[in-house]
Amino acid sequence: MDIRIGTSGFSYRWWWGRFYPREVKPGGWLEYYAQHFNTVELNATFYRLPEPERFIEWAARAPENFLFAVKASRIITHIRRLWDCAEPLKNFFDAVIHLGEKLGPVLYQLPPNLKADLTRLRAFLKELPEGFTHVFEFRHESWFAREVFDLLEEHGCVFCVHDHGGMNVPHVTTADVTYWRFHGTGMRGECYGREQLLTPAQELAALAGEGKRVFAYFNNDAAACAVTDARELRALIEKAIARNEQDESESVDK
Repeated sequence: MDIRIGTSGFSYRWWWGRFYPREVKPGGWLEYYAQHFNTVELNATFYRLPEPERFIEWAARAPENFLFAVKASRIITHIRRLWDCAEPLKNFFDAVIHLGEKLGPVLYQLPPNLKADLTRLRAFLKELPEGFTHVFEFRHESWFAREVFDLLEEHGCVFCVHDHGGMNVPHVTTADVTYWRFHGTGMRGECYGREQLLTPAQELAALAGEGKRVFAYFNNDAAACAVTDARELRALIEKAIARNEQDESESVDK
């Protein structure tokens, strides 16, 4: 089972003393983070695309089995709004490809005022380079339609399950990857906690048991809640998997 649980970003100064020990300087934060998690979602790439050398450095500093999920540039999702994106897509992938084997899924977070447009989405999907895991986070409910899910599935793309703004997002799987984003409870500095994460953990454990690759990231960075919740979710998934395996074993024995 390939289960990746982490946080959206890792370079937060307010984590210093909460997650990162005071003796670990910012230059060593990635290495420390990677001792505790096997993936991170890079959000800085949404605002400004770093030079290729930066990606090479990140890849070199991370351990062998570590994966970087990368958020696509806002030029693609918020300025071009998926139209005529051949050039910005090329620029983006020419940079992130330097993560090498440590490049994980690429996330396209669409703006909340972009309503469903199958023609737009279909044209964009045809522009996407092959050989990558493409994930779509829709923030307008009009996208939550069977036609959209079928189109993503046709192109091997991933529907992102998320809770941004308390949206009622369907738990749909359109590929061999499932990708979840936890944006927070609505109260800054408040963690989800075990009770709220129990049901998601059971669902993700079941998907992992079906052979799906699991990616989940927490974006509630205030007070290092993302770290606390990511650890809790991982522990709950591990317990759920162990329980499911025990139930299957007992069922076979009977």
